[in-house]
Amino acid sequence: MLNINENTRLDARTLTVTINTQSFRIVQNVPSCSYTLAPTSLDESGGGGSARVTLTTGQDCFWTASASEGWIRVLNTSGVGSAIINLDLALNPSDVRHAFLTIAGQRVNVTQRRQQ
Repeated sequence: MLNINENTRLDARTLTVTINTQSFRIVQNVPSCSYTLAPTSLDESGGGGSARVTLTTGQDCFWTASASEGWIRVLNTSGVGSAIINLDLALNPSDVRHAFLTIAGQRVNVTQRRQQ
């Protein structure tokens, strides 16, 4: 019996097993996953604080999350299955600013207004 762990990578992986001089090639494909984000854009106040994006996907689907700018901190940067992606936004003492999140390969635009 051969046990192979789940493939959580974003590409297929290959293994060659040799038994009694016979070689067998095993290819483990990437899970077929689709991802839905809500909302797909954020318009936040300049006072900073928290925000979140809901990710819906299959229970075996791997994802990562990152922000394009340092004024947004992604609190949970990777996982498997559906999740709420929590964000921490810094105060904005200047003009309106823009950034984006990349979650499971999809983009969420973020606008933060000036602090009042």
